[in-house]
Amino acid sequence: MQVRDNIPKIRIKEEYGTEEFDRHVARAVDRQIALYGDGTQNADAKRLPKAPRMELPGTEPKAGTLRWYWTHYKQSSNWLGNLTEGKKGLAPETRHQRVLLIEPLLLASGELPFKALTGQAIRAELNVRTPSNGGNLLSTLRGMINWMIEVGHIRAHEDPTLGVKSGKSRASKQTGGWVPWTEEDMDRYMSFWPVGTEARLMFEQLRCTHLRRGDVHRLGPQHLRRGMLKITTEKSGYTTLVEMPIHPT
Repeated sequence: MQVRDNIPKIRIKEEYGTEEFDRHVARAVDRQIALYGDGTQNADAKRLPKAPRMELPGTEPKAGTLRWYWTHYKQSSNWLGNLTEGKKGLAPETRHQRVLLIEPLLLASGELPFKALTGQAIRAELNVRTPSNGGNLLSTLRGMINWMIEVGHIRAHEDPTLGVKSGKSRASKQTGGWVPWTEEDMDRYMSFWPVGTEARLMFEQLRCTHLRRGDVHRLGPQHLRRGMLKITTEKSGYTTLVEMPIHPT
């Protein structure tokens, strides 16, 4: 298939009429619009409605493919950590996020040789994602590629992400980032969600503790000690014991 004339065609190998065929067609359209446009818009095409999550192949990946490198990267100290090597590894939440980020790319290109992951291909992948999602994917790829360089799979100048930018910082500057809530905003929220609702509970935990989202969801009775809240937080592999008095409300 092809979205318009005079651009390379993409062969869809799945059985026509199946859901898997439709998902692969949608993916192919995304990639062609990202690389070549559709004749009416630029490469920053909006992604089609999100397809259901698909399982990666359960077979052993072929050596030298993108999925092969990703599989071995997840077994490395850079991913899992090894204190004897001085490596903290990635936090479980970060690992989970990065797996979700790279799965669509592995489904589309995981069985191709790693050399197929060119700077142009990476930019095309970023263009069909939001700036934030694309920036996180770029960080995910660089984590794997840094490991590949470290263990000698490729040389530093062969890094396909060199010179690639996600547009995340540009988008943040254009939008101004997250808009902080005013006291009036918080009052309206509290009047809508009364005490006893889950939404109010989460709001109060964030407002009264200033904990990160990755830490606040773990809060429970086990962290209450004699009128104090005590919880060990984690960021980038470092842990910190945080203690604070229970808020009067």
